[in-house]
Amino acid sequence: MRRAFNVAMSAVLLLLFSFVTSYYPGYLSLMFILYIVATLAISLAVAGRGAVRMVRDLEYVRGGERLLHVSREVVERLRRRDRELGEELGKQHRASLVQMTVLIAAMTVFLIPSLRDAAITVLRGVFEPLGLDPKMTQFLVFLALYGVFFLASNVASILSSRSLEKLGGPLQVPAFYTVTSRGLILEGRVPIKAPLSPLEVKVNTRRRFLELRVRSPSASGLASSATSRIRLYYENPRELESYLRLLSKERG
Repeated sequence: MRRAFNVAMSAVLLLLFSFVTSYYPGYLSLMFILYIVATLAISLAVAGRGAVRMVRDLEYVRGGERLLHVSREVVERLRRRDRELGEELGKQHRASLVQMTVLIAAMTVFLIPSLRDAAITVLRGVFEPLGLDPKMTQFLVFLALYGVFFLASNVASILSSRSLEKLGGPLQVPAFYTVTSRGLILEGRVPIKAPLSPLEVKVNTRRRFLELRVRSPSASGLASSATSRIRLYYENPRELESYLRLLSKERG
């Protein structure tokens, strides 16, 4: 639902900003910045609705009986011992770098006049042979220009997401966490209500962690990773597993 809404709003913004820019081409840089701001504002507004629910869930989980609290010092000590973690996070950062690189390249083209004018000239050469009204040609040129940015950013997002999925999904390692009778609280602000329903539970006693693979709660763009991994470091991961089993669907 959220993904469809974002795509629909992006399409509306493409048409709106292309129309305005076709009549006021001197404001292209400003229009592009406003396009980015508007897209982010819509994403934040949609995410804000989820934040309200998160606050409610946080208060609910906090109201349960505390079963276990793992401090920042314990997690940090175990993370430092885990020599394989750095390599895993490095692969994740490289997968995310694709999307960032494409976004930076697209913004560079839009914001540097010589590159932007060259792109407009190429696109105008595509549409002028159609013999349309000059304003319509101008509109199509800017629609294609914004459309290329939209398409490039989302293709990069898809490629990045697929790379992350091959790794098992994005890896989150909370610096500290609490287990209550009503669920998990990560870093004092991110609740996961019971009953827990992870797609997979992985226990690694050698590296001292328990990892939950869960469905990603939402997507803010055309594509996002379908699953994510939450890694909980603890001296006795089997003990942690027993606590989480109490909070799973198996309990009732």
